[in-house]
Amino acid sequence: MFSLLMSSTTAMALIGLVVTSPDADAVGVSIWYLAAGITLTVVMAYGFFVPSLLHIEDASLWNAEIKEF
Repeated sequence: MFSLLMSSTTAMALIGLVVTSPDADAVGVSIWYLAAGITLTVVMAYGFFVPSLLHIEDASLWNAEIKEF
């Protein structure tokens, strides 16, 4: 199972590099890293405001219903 997980992770990393390399070459690697960092920070910050994640501790292990407050 772990080897399958690692193989798929490696494959996705290679595909990501192949897809994003032309864009990084066009705009510059430093700009590409800055844009990716800002995007990931916005997505991470958005995660703090999703109701199901805000109240994840309210759900019991056996009852997976999340109450919207």
